[in-house]
Amino acid sequence: MIGLRLMPLLTGDTILVRVVPVDPRDFFRGDYVVLSYEFSQVPATIEGPHRGSHLGRTVYVTLVPEPDGKHWRAEKYSFNHPKGGKYLRGRIVGSGQIEYGIESYYLQEGKGYYYEQAVRNRTLSAEIAVGAEGQAALRGLRIDSK
Repeated sequence: MIGLRLMPLLTGDTILVRVVPVDPRDFFRGDYVVLSYEFSQVPATIEGPHRGSHLGRTVYVTLVPEPDGKHWRAEKYSFNHPKGGKYLRGRIVGSGQIEYGIESYYLQEGKGYYYEQAVRNRTLSAEIAVGAEGQAALRGLRIDSK
């Protein structure tokens, strides 16, 4: 189990994606930030077969570079496995969300507020490793200076 979660970190490509604000409230977990991404919302249209409920289904999100040359964004959502390129594999959960396993990050004690401010200011980026089959692992967080 642990080896499967480590594979993207060991063998995957590293990319930057933008983080969007979420307001976490949990005082028992220590300093951490809840992360959401523009590609965490289930879009109105997804390519592939549309039978029954989408809850629990695997979704593939094809990524393309942004014009800044550093970040990546979603281009296409599909229930079908992509034939190539960079993509993430996620699962549809409640409330129209897609989870990739990169939705929270634990921080050094006392640093949580600093990162939450960066999320609110839209200056926080997540550095994620993307494995060959779309599995994602969070390497770290970066605060961009504007």
